[in-house]
Amino acid sequence: MSGPPVDVHDEGAAGAGGLHPASLMLDMPVSLWGELLRALRRAFDRVPRAELPAPLRPYAGWTPESLAAARPRKAIARAIVEDPRLREEMGAAMESQDALGAAVELDAVRLADAHGEGTAVAALVAKGRWDDLTVLAAVAAEREASRARTAADASQVRDPSHLEAARRRFSTDLAAARDERDAQRRRAEAAEERWRREDAARREDQAEIDRLRGRVAELEGKVIEERRRRDRRVAGLRRRLLEAESRLRVDDARAARVAADLERLTADLREALAPSSMEKRPVAAERVAEAALEHTVPRSVIAAVSGRPCRLPPGIGEDTPAAVQALLQVAGLETVLDGYNVTKDVRGRPHVSLPDQRHWLVKMGGAVAARYGRRLTVVFDGTEEQVATPPTARGVRVVFTSGDEIADERIGAIVEGLAADVPVLVVSSDREVREAAFALGANVVSSASFIVGAGA
Repeated sequence: MSGPPVDVHDEGAAGAGGLHPASLMLDMPVSLWGELLRALRRAFDRVPRAELPAPLRPYAGWTPESLAAARPRKAIARAIVEDPRLREEMGAAMESQDALGAAVELDAVRLADAHGEGTAVAALVAKGRWDDLTVLAAVAAEREASRARTAADASQVRDPSHLEAARRRFSTDLAAARDERDAQRRRAEAAEERWRREDAARREDQAEIDRLRGRVAELEGKVIEERRRRDRRVAGLRRRLLEAESRLRVDDARAARVAADLERLTADLREALAPSSMEKRPVAAERVAEAALEHTVPRSVIAAVSGRPCRLPPGIGEDTPAAVQALLQVAGLETVLDGYNVTKDVRGRPHVSLPDQRHWLVKMGGAVAARYGRRLTVVFDGTEEQVATPPTARGVRVVFTSGDEIADERIGAIVEGLAADVPVLVVSSDREVREAAFALGANVVSSASFIVGAGA
């Protein structure tokens, strides 16, 4: 319950009339301090001694009459001005709470007329209404002076002219006191108006500060979101760069293979047409025809862009026969078929025996390998039937599972074992196989789409 020290003669903290409130209180007649000191004494009982302002602790046990001495009054005046809580406790300890409430609405003179000067002084001090206290102190001082002059004049024998002069002087002094009271009231009203304007300005400033803080928080959120979008764009661009580099390497390898195939075909053609090898012409012609067959691909569908996964041409769905044709044209493509899932599709051979199913699928895979020049791996469950002699075809590798392993697991292991930049196509209608292959970056088509697309 303490604040910074206040100089009772500090002009910078002065109220109306140029006096500091503490100086104003000390200038009041002692007769006006009665109710104020009684309220203060009761406040001492409400507040622990350790929480009292340090200058007042020595007087905590004094009576109101003792507190009216000059030294304690000086300490009390300073403490009351400095400590708003002490004023609150004094107001709560006042006997006349009606006067305390009226101190908010009535001016000093009317408050004194209604509740007495001493009570009015205590109420104004508790509310911190120093300007009104100035008015009341001036009126009270004038009244004291008037009473003193009246008493002094009554003790002496005066002639009528002297009494008339004294009356006129008193009338003049009373008018001056009233003028001073009105001036003090106007200054108090002006001070209150300034306070209201300053409070309104403070509220507007606080509202503007709150608005600016909200705007700053909004901008910070936008900055964070923009950074996230930038990071995502950078990551996307880096990924596309890596994909482009991978495609470039694949394209270089495909160009090298095509050049090698052309050289081989040229050599075979020259060998077939050489006069010295006429007896070998049927064999050479057969090899040329076989090579030509291997490179016959659909003209209606362009090749997909190599990658992991490969990117299909515009307008082609992911799981369509056209997608199968576009993917089979990708150089270096590894194709893995879920054997019995393909043969048992309604478009396959679901009603024939297992050996006939395997024979049909391997034969179709050989035709696809010859037509597109690609390698195929067909995975069959080996637990359904013991196979002594599996079917074979050029360009087709047949794999049977063993033990507790199933085709789904072997297909995942094959895809996972390929290099990260090798394009791969997995053919199955099984949901678990498709999800696992897709997670490994493979292109995935259903059995029906492969049968239609590869056989077209």
